[in-house]
Amino acid sequence: MTIKGQRGFALILVLILMAMGAMTVTPALRLASTSLKSKQIHTEILKDQYARDGAAEYAVWQLRYGDLTSTIQEGEEVTFEVVINGITTTVMVTMRTSLGVNSIEGAEGNAIRPIITVECDKDGQGFTNDCSNLPNSSGMVARYTIELTQISPDSERLVAIYDELPRGFDYRTGTVTSPDGSFTEILSVTPTNIGSSQDEIWKWDFSSSPITFTQGEVKLFTFEADIQNQSNKRFCNDIFLKMEDPPHEQAGKQADITIGNSPQDGCAGGGVNMEKFVDTLVTQPGVPTVLTYVINVQNLDGSTMHIDSIKDVLPQGGFVYCDSGTVPVCDDPLYKFTDTPFDPLSDLFTDNLVPPWTVMNAPTETEVSSRWELFWDGPGGAGWGLSAAGGSTDTFTMRFQTSVTLEVSGSYYNEVFADVDCAAPQILIAEGVTTAQDYCASYSWPTAGTLVPMYDVNSAAERTSGQGNISVGVGTTSLESWHVDDL
Repeated sequence: MTIKGQRGFALILVLILMAMGAMTVTPALRLASTSLKSKQIHTEILKDQYARDGAAEYAVWQLRYGDLTSTIQEGEEVTFEVVINGITTTVMVTMRTSLGVNSIEGAEGNAIRPIITVECDKDGQGFTNDCSNLPNSSGMVARYTIELTQISPDSERLVAIYDELPRGFDYRTGTVTSPDGSFTEILSVTPTNIGSSQDEIWKWDFSSSPITFTQGEVKLFTFEADIQNQSNKRFCNDIFLKMEDPPHEQAGKQADITIGNSPQDGCAGGGVNMEKFVDTLVTQPGVPTVLTYVINVQNLDGSTMHIDSIKDVLPQGGFVYCDSGTVPVCDDPLYKFTDTPFDPLSDLFTDNLVPPWTVMNAPTETEVSSRWELFWDGPGGAGWGLSAAGGSTDTFTMRFQTSVTLEVSGSYYNEVFADVDCAAPQILIAEGVTTAQDYCASYSWPTAGTLVPMYDVNSAAERTSGQGNISVGVGTTSLESWHVDDL
């Protein structure tokens, strides 16, 4: 081969090598560029996350060491911006002051609360919420809605449901529904009347397969009944729940239906209605507080009633009874009879100097499971009498005070029981779902709540946001949960 030919061959080799370099170097450069960009994006996301989480931690710091707990108002949303690593993060903090009864364990460990509402069809034109002043005519129908809510932390088992219809009402077979699909179990159970033709008591029996509830769960069902045609009458319904383990539960007379323009006051076997109110709805941890409670016990029966005793179960968390002989010094307990129940929207909790208030004896106190129970049995142990519903003294109102220094976020609800004498259907006593005493007794359920609030926090940076809950306590503030979303 000549030198000239070798030079031509070398040129070919150079051209081939250049082509191969172009094929490998360019992708390599592109890969390096992509890797650098990926690292840059990853770095920016990390900076975003640090800014988001740091802003949430700043909100925690403000609640513990700053003035946020004293400046934020009930239900108010406070918004502010925090700049971290050059990234502006928007923080929203909301005081959560409605924690609900589900956040505590009540005095009754298996409480399922039944509530009854009613709609009426008076002329075949459809159901309405107006069940007052119905005409004295045949063909009217009541549609009852029963809502059962589990308010205790533990899962409980329901054995049977009893509905005591008003006298003369006639259950309409085949009308049971669960409109929201929450109580399908009841659709496969055929109820039986364990009462009489005039006083029907319908029973749904789940004993072969008890119904399990979890805390906060709601089961709802409806049924219909024919309304009897009597003039100037008031008709009320009642629901009883038989639990696998006592105590059993009762709704009390509810869902009023009136026929005529001047119906009688009260319902037969109506018992009493219990209400409970507290003057301090929100307090901060570590702050000594005196709370004023007011109780209404209102006669719902068409005849006189006698209150044997009242038991008040103070909330968990260190609540104690106080009066003029304790430290701190509080007002002595008071009571009065009236026809106007206490209304927290218009009446003063501190109105204790105007007659007809009467000073009560101090209660008997018993500590049960770290909660104090207060027991009153009336002057000389004789209890108190209530006039028939609609009378001038059909309501017993009492007022007393407690003291507490709450330690941590939570809801602290009070409960009160009133034991009242009356007659009960023997069939319900025989079924073991109630006693003569419990039939007309009343329970306030966990009400009259004082709250040490939690706070909802939302921290939104450029690329991500986080939501969580902040609890506060004496010397502690913590982020209880944290959920992250990409924006």
